[in-house]
Amino acid sequence: MYCSNYVEYWILALAAWQCGGCVMPANCELDPRQLEEQLVEAGNAKALVCDDFNFEDSLDIFKNSEVGLKHLIVIGQEGKGQGGIPVT
Repeated sequence: MYCSNYVEYWILALAAWQCGGCVMPANCELDPRQLEEQLVEAGNAKALVCDDFNFEDSLDIFKNSEVGLKHLIVIGQEGKGQGGIPVT
C-alpha cells in the first residue's frame, strides 16, 4: 500500500486480511525505483494500492515492472486517478 492514511487504506487492509492476504505498507515518499525494489524483495506482490498523488508513479511501476502485479487500485477523493485510466 503506497498511499497516505485514508479511511480507504484501512478498509482495504482489513479486506485483504479477511481474504488471507498480507499487507505491506510502503512509505508514500519513496521514489518509484525504491518502491519497485521493495516489491521485488517482497516476492509475491499481486496488487498495488496507491492514492491520487502517487498514481503516475504507480502506473509506471505497474506497466513496466517485472514485479508481476495484477491489480492497481487507486484511492482518494480527487486528482489524476479519478475517472481512471483502464489498466488491464
